[in-house]
Amino acid sequence: MQKCSIFGKKLNMLISSIMFFVLLLMNPTQNDEAVKALLEKKLADYENTIKSKDIEKLLDMFGPDGSYGNAKDRHEIRMTLASYLNNEIIDFDLTTVKFTMTPTLVNHTGTFKQDIVINGYRKKNNGSFRIVWNKYADGWKIQHMSMTKDVSQ
Repeated sequence: MQKCSIFGKKLNMLISSIMFFVLLLMNPTQNDEAVKALLEKKLADYENTIKSKDIEKLLDMFGPDGSYGNAKDRHEIRMTLASYLNNEIIDFDLTTVKFTMTPTLVNHTGTFKQDIVINGYRKKNNGSFRIVWNKYADGWKIQHMSMTKDVSQ
């Protein structure tokens, strides 16, 4: 009789432990939610900085080893962004779809809509973006960013 009681207690403890870990895996920690909120704010800052055409502030959002599409160093990123910012930007909108997180890296995916005038022609583009955020000593910065236009339009 005593063995069944001990076995039942151990089984209950095992089931409780498994349930705790399942709940932990299924529910993001508050820290994850705080990081997501911070990165959403940084995404909004990026969007507003594009609209205000502040290239220095944009560059500060990238880490020292950051890349933007095929631009692999600071000078190339500056040239790519400067070329884009030379256009008339009517609207630029980024919307998060998903975060995939580790303690020091976040894969951030979403969609974009832009309305710009290039060489006198107004263009509206939609597509997707991917940002890899890295937690550097001075905070979260863009390690890599890419934007892909939806060509099915």
